[in-house]
Amino acid sequence: MLRPIRLPAVAPVICLLLLSSLCFAERAFIIGVEQFDYKPLHWVEVGQYTGFNRDMLDAFAKSKGYSFTYKALPVKRLHKVFVRGDFDFKYPDDPAWSSNLKKGLDITYSDGVIGYTEGAMVKPQRVGAGIESISQLGTVEGFTPWAFWGSIESQQIHVNGVANFDALLKMTIKGRVHAAYISVDVANYHLKNSLRLPGALVFDPQLPHIQDAYHLSTIRYPQTIQMFNQFLSEESEQIFRLRNKYQLP
Repeated sequence: MLRPIRLPAVAPVICLLLLSSLCFAERAFIIGVEQFDYKPLHWVEVGQYTGFNRDMLDAFAKSKGYSFTYKALPVKRLHKVFVRGDFDFKYPDDPAWSSNLKKGLDITYSDGVIGYTEGAMVKPQRVGAGIESISQLGTVEGFTPWAFWGSIESQQIHVNGVANFDALLKMTIKGRVHAAYISVDVANYHLKNSLRLPGALVFDPQLPHIQDAYHLSTIRYPQTIQMFNQFLSEESEQIFRLRNKYQLP
């Protein structure tokens, strides 16, 4: 007569641990983020990704019991690594960014997380002078001044690239370029908090500019994007408080 096989007492515990680790794996995600100082939206400090973007994404993760790990890379490399499939999500993203690399990929984008205006910051006395008054445009290396692209291609405007936003704003204040192409919120934050020169440059709405929003994107988890959209809608007050914390109008 065959005797029933008796499993060791620890077997059920091992099974539970295995199931638990599998469940955790499905809730642990890697988000590819940008490795540069874009205060107040994001920056990397002592190896840690921080800023409004981090707090907002962590709030979503906490609401769903997720664990997010942030991997910061230079912008150009980040796009390549994301489309290669090394990350679960990318933030921020936009369908128009690196569109040539994304051809043939089924990428899901969230609703707009936070709107932005990208355009020309000029000295107050230059406001309203028109695009004809600009022949030297400053920007941060790696950024493309899309709003001015036609004038750049026709060589009516020359682009001067610098390493960071503070250098860009200083260069514009000193008159080495006629305008700085930058996010308006980022420019105003740096003028106030880094340079201590609020109002030294102002946004000229009569010059070419772009108004858009940042998105969370994924190739692998479109259902999570749906949950993120729901979070943006239901937790708008929490996001509003974070915007105030980081001086985002």
